[in-house]
Formats: sequence, structure tokens, C-alpha cells
Amino acid sequence: MGTSARLDSWKAIAAYLKRDESTVRRWEKEGLPVHRHLHAKKASIYAYSSEIDAWWNEGRTRLEGVKPVAGPRRRLAWLLAIGSILLAAGAGWILLGDRLIDRPATAEITSIAVLPLENLSGDPQQDYFADGITEALIAELGRIKALRVMSRSSVMTYKGKKKPLEQVARELNVDALVEGAVVREGSRVRVTVQLVRMQPERQLWAERYEHEISSILVLQADLARAIAGEVRAKLTPPEQVLLSRVRAVDPQAYEAYLKGRFEWNKATPEGLRKARESFEESIRKDPNFAPAYAGLADAYAWSYRSPGPTLQPPHAVFPKAKSAVLKALELDDTLAEAYASLGYIKEAYDWDWEGAERAYRRAIELNPSYATAHHWYALYLSIPRRFEEAFAHIRRAEELDPFSRRVRNGKGWLYMWSGQFDRAIQQAQSMLELERDFGEAHYAMGLAYIGNGMYEEAIASHRRAIAQSGESTRSLVFLAHALGKAGQTTEALKIIADLTERARHNYVAGYLVAIAHVGIGNNEEALRWLEHAFEQRAELGNLNRGAYFWLQPLHSDPRYQDLLRRLRLPA
Repeated sequence: MGTSARLDSWKAIAAYLKRDESTVRRWEKEGLPVHRHLHAKKASIYAYSSEIDAWWNEGRTRLEGVKPVAGPRRRLAWLLAIGSILLAAGAGWILLGDRLIDRPATAEITSIAVLPLENLSGDPQQDYFADGITEALIAELGRIKALRVMSRSSVMTYKGKKKPLEQVARELNVDALVEGAVVREGSRVRVTVQLVRMQPERQLWAERYEHEISSILVLQADLARAIAGEVRAKLTPPEQVLLSRVRAVDPQAYEAYLKGRFEWNKATPEGLRKARESFEESIRKDPNFAPAYAGLADAYAWSYRSPGPTLQPPHAVFPKAKSAVLKALELDDTLAEAYASLGYIKEAYDWDWEGAERAYRRAIELNPSYATAHHWYALYLSIPRRFEEAFAHIRRAEELDPFSRRVRNGKGWLYMWSGQFDRAIQQAQSMLELERDFGEAHYAMGLAYIGNGMYEEAIASHRRAIAQSGESTRSLVFLAHALGKAGQTTEALKIIADLTERARHNYVAGYLVAIAHVGIGNNEEALRWLEHAFEQRAELGNLNRGAYFWLQPLHSDPRYQDLLRRLRLPA
């Protein structure tokens, strides 16, 4: 707790507790530990801050005020202490503490962040469990329209850090923070949380629970309802229904699901493979656990976009992804994550543009704080070229997930697809200032340079992207395109020959090879590859995005116009 300070007057004690003197004097009757001098020449009373802290933690339920939150070293001391208490198992929820802190009238709280829950098991291998509970609580709170809830990827940047809460809240631009700890012991889990509001910094509420892992979904919904009540968020009748629709889950299924999400969030080919295995294991353990099917759909769909030299062909992943997501929605039609995945599948594979938009909008309706849904919907809106709406949703995604490089990169794509190439270059530069080796930013900058006709700069950017991220097909494609435009035809032809050979053995999206051929002026071959892309069911919504610029020499060709008619791209 640190060195105890001596407080030599009622004024000093009141200042320490951030209360007026009359309130503090009244609290003496409640046991406030003050000492009286025997010598009249000295002030009548004094107190020690350590004794006041101890009394406050024990007796604050009787008070009309709230407790000032201590610095970063002390703010979780209460969690660590009660996290070590072993509790007898019992039926139903065990509420270890009622509301610990009364709350005075305060300004409205409209934004909140759930900081990474601490893993107090003593086993770092259990981090995935604490991270999973954090993510699930974020998702539950995100259902409440009256709250802006920060996304997982941004709050996870604070994992293991001891920044002052005031600084965290300022960086995330939120009114309040939730923090806590998780202890897992066998088939039981103990979760302790506290709610802290900022301006001024005060602890509003704290609770701790223990139960069987099979009822973990009840825990998540229960905590979300309790936090909503404490911040005075008005729940609509549909939201009340959403937060009450919970079921038991097989503990091993839930554990496998959390492992799957942990691996999926790595966004690597190996992580996606392990995620699929974990989600499939979860389904085997509990065939009616809807989130596992939604996770499996994500893992399949995103393996189509996984980084590296090769991609999965659409027909190998999207039918499996669609089957999984439809099963998830059959079991639980309130999963925002499932609707967002369905939107992406309908957009990228089914070419069902209206169906994709309905799914994205439903995801946002179910969870207005789901940054990924806003992000993906913004990118979709570039296909009908509704850029004003697209930028509104990408800005919302930024508000919810300010540290996400995916969202920042997505904003760069929108600048590019709307023809704002200078802004796209600036966006890529800002990302590289934060992360010099971010291959995606070099790749995006290279595309923007092509859009501006700056081919030498584009070549340099794409070479850097390849050096950072490996010889991905798309990086090679745009390097070949830029080389061709710059008149360096020999190297461009060599890359195109390598891509053609790669396509004999692995999936290569036909529209990408078409872009490479346009760079060297071979429009006939480009049209042939576009027809091949149609047969592949490649992501041809891109013809209304960046390819709108890269394939411009083909626009007047009747065969290109016929392809657009068959795609029925939205106006």
C-alpha cells in the first residue's frame, strides 16, 4: 500500500477523501479512525491514510459517498486479495458481495471500456481464458445501444500494463472503465470486477461471483445487466430480452471455444488453422453451442484472406463457412458476430449484394458497438460507391477500436477506392510512423502511388511490402502492374510468368492476374483472366473498388460490360 501519510486536520482528512468537512466529521460516528491529541497546543485530531484506507474498504457500504480510486499499483489490490479467497461450492450463483459502494448522483456515463481481466490462476497458459471472458463481456455490453463500448483489440493493448486509469480513459475517450480478475479452479470460475468512472475518478461499484463454468454465459449476461444498471444505461425491451437469453454450456466446449477465439485473433495462417480445430472440438463437445459455429465460420472465411504466398480457393472455404454461420443463426439468431460473417460471405462469395447489406445492418442493430461490423459494412458500402455512408461507419469503427491497425488500414482503402489517393498515402504514412515494418501499409501506399501515376514510388513500396510480408500474390501483382506502367516490361513479364505458374498449382484470383496484364497493356489476356475469375467466384465486388481504377483501360470493352451485368453489382 506504500508509506502511510499522516493527516493533521479535518481539512486534510476531507481533502484525502475528497469530501467536505461536515461529511467527514459525521463519518467519525461510522468508525472513521481519527486520533485526538492530548495537548491543547496541537490540532485537535489527526489520522493515518493507511488506517483510513482499511476502514474505507471495510465500511464503505454505509456511506453516502464513493471511494476515490488509488493509483495504478493500488487500484487492483482489492481484486488480488479477494481473488485468493477459496469459496465453498454451491448450487446456483454465489454472490460474494452485494453492491459494495453506494453511488451519489453523477453525470451520465455513455461510453465504457472493459480492460483485460487479470489471470490470477498463476498459470500463464490460462491467459486465453481471462482474455475470452473479457471479450465476451465486451460483446454482452455492446448489445446496449445507450453505451459506446470499446472493442477488444484496442483494450488488449493495455494487457499487462499499469497505466493510471485516468490516462487509459483519456486515451480511449471513455467515461468509465471496468477492470477485474479471473480465477479458474477446475470446473469453477471466480470473477471479480469493479466499475470506475472518470472526471472525477471514483469507484462506483464492485462485485465478485463464483460458479461452474457451465453457467459462464449466465455470468456474462448478469455482469452486463449489473454494469448497465450502475451506469444508468436505459435498456430497451429487446435489449432486456437479449441479456436474458442464456443457456448452460459444456465446460470443455466453452474452453475449446475460448482457445479458438484466442488463435483466431492472431490473424495468421497457423492461428486460423488452430482456431478451426478448436471450434470443431467445441462443437463436438456441445453441438448446440452457437458461438462455436460462428467462430468456425470466421475461421473458414478468413482463411481466404490469410496472409502469405497462397490463398484458399473460394469453393474450398465459403460453403463450409456459410454452413457453419447458418447453423449458428439457427441456434441463436441474436449473434451479431454471426450476422457480420454472413454479410461477408454473401458479399465475397454469393454476390448477394442486398443480402450482404441486410446482414451487416442486422449485426450493427444487435450490437451497435461491434467495431468489426461497422468496419466490414464500411468496406461493403464502397461497392455501390456510397462513400459518405462508408466513411461514417469507418469513423464509428475508429471510435470503438482506435488502436486497430485493421480499421486504420480500412480507412486508407476507402480513401483509395474513392479516388483520394493523396489522402490514402497520408493514411499509410501515419500507420508506418507507428509501425515501420507494417507490410500492409507499404502495400496500400504502393496502390495509392499507382493511382497517382507515381510508378517508381509504387515499385519501391511494393518491394518493401514483399520484404516485410513475403511474396503474397497481390503484392507481386501490383509490383508487376507498376513495373509495366513504368516501362520495365522485362521484370513485369517475369513476375506474370511466375504468377501464371503459381496458378497451375495454387489458387490465384483471376482478377488479380488481369490487373498485372493491364499494366503491360495486354488487355486481351486481362479479359480472359477476368472471365476465369467469374468461374472461380472470386471476390469480384472489387471491380467497383480499386480495380475500378486499375482496370480502367477495359471499361469500354463490351466483354467487360457484360461481366458487370452478370455480376449485378449494386448501383
